[in-house]
Amino acid sequence: ITLTSSCFSAPIILYTKSKTPIYFIHSNEPKIVDINVITRAGSAYDGNKYGLAKLTHSLMRAGNSKLNANKINNQLQAYGAHLDGFTTRSSSVWHLRSLADKKDLNYSITVLNTILSKPEFNTIDIKSYKTRQKSAILQSHNKPGELLSLNIARHLYKSTPLAHSTLGTIKGVNGIYRKNILKFYKQYYVKNNIELAVVGSINKQQALEIADKCLK
Repeated sequence: ITLTSSCFSAPIILYTKSKTPIYFIHSNEPKIVDINVITRAGSAYDGNKYGLAKLTHSLMRAGNSKLNANKINNQLQAYGAHLDGFTTRSSSVWHLRSLADKKDLNYSITVLNTILSKPEFNTIDIKSYKTRQKSAILQSHNKPGELLSLNIARHLYKSTPLAHSTLGTIKGVNGIYRKNILKFYKQYYVKNNIELAVVGSINKQQALEIADKCLK
């Protein structure tokens, strides 16, 4: 299926009660709702802990003792939803694609809310995710495209925070502890530092309700 511009309306900017902006686009696709949560929490905010933004974002997917990563994956799959995310130099993003059916959508949003507002960052997960991230760093050293991208960033941004990889460095990741992750999360994952984009065959009021449920 090829989607054309006629499938979408022009974007409308809405605001939640807490003044979080929502970029809402009405779609003629009746079965799907897409929700993007964009947080100004990319690697440019790592400070001297290179890799902190990426690690924090990844660990949020680990959830908590009541809803861990495996349960999150299994339950989203059961409700026909898909969740992915990524970290750039400027932002960290979560993207939820859900069926538009009210029950499916509400449940999927509840899972997204758990990831956004109730991560535990337990020490076992931190150790595991640090190992994964360091492995990804080492693998990136053998990828010409990633090396070229990093060299360009270093040339363009010099000694600024934008000059390093979102993955960070081995030294940087080794120096990250739970207290650093908690501080980063509490500082940046707040309502006045988040934007949402909602696309679906819904109205403005429904888009506002979705945003409120995501961020409650």
